[in-house]
Amino acid sequence: MGKVNGVKKMGRWIGAIKSGYHQLLGKDLSAAVNKKAVAAVGSIPTFKKGGKVKRTGLIRAHKGELIIPAKQAKALKKLLAQ
Repeated sequence: MGKVNGVKKMGRWIGAIKSGYHQLLGKDLSAAVNKKAVAAVGSIPTFKKGGKVKRTGLIRAHKGELIIPAKQAKALKKLLAQ
């Protein structure tokens, strides 16, 4: 029974935190922040056809894709050119 009570208590704490957050910041600001976060995640570039990464930053790597560091890619190009 202790585990169940702990889960219920945690649920109440989460509810209290959400409620306080909305009261402090307002639902409009909360929605705007959430919308911005979703837009930021959607703007992370993907490389469906491969290619060179032109600037440092986040990318979206999909299951099964292999990321090769620049130094290793350069060495691989050199080996393939021989």
